[in-house]
Amino acid sequence: TLPGEFAPILQATHPIRPAAPVMEASIADGWVRGFEEQIDQLEREEETCLAQAAARMLSFISSYLTAIARLDSEKRWFHTACRLLGGEADWWMPLPEIARMAGIGYVRFRTAFAAQSGMAPGEYRIRRRIEAAARMLLQHDATPSDVAFRLGYRDIYTFSKQFRAVMGRSPRQWRAYEMQAHPM
Repeated sequence: TLPGEFAPILQATHPIRPAAPVMEASIADGWVRGFEEQIDQLEREEETCLAQAAARMLSFISSYLTAIARLDSEKRWFHTACRLLGGEADWWMPLPEIARMAGIGYVRFRTAFAAQSGMAPGEYRIRRRIEAAARMLLQHDATPSDVAFRLGYRDIYTFSKQFRAVMGRSPRQWRAYEMQAHPM
């Protein structure tokens, strides 16, 4: 099982799929192992050594970010596209504009994105948007109409239809189920 408050969302939406990873496994595995080692070491440190432990952690994070920066352009365009497709400010940015900002032609963007992620760019954006809606529904006492409006939907019907397609239930049914299954 997954820990934390976002576990129900991750389990329901399956955003991480081993068949289509967002990041190379070797980089991600190394990051996780290294981070776990740093946390273990930090837990063993005495309070007088916390400054040194924090410096080691910052050094570790810096080295990881450097490794990510070295990803070849084939990987960078995908990370840029995912960031733009999943960003709330970019819900309505045209896909050709996202392709341009990612530094790849539009036709190639569509086919390469689908090959890399297992879904079309538009579907990826809808999933990220619905995941944001699910978080809002769990964290706030907002109505589905409020959430739809905040996420830029023009009407509740389109929002509800997309929510049901991704989450398997209407927004109200999903929130009721999640609140019952995972009371806060």
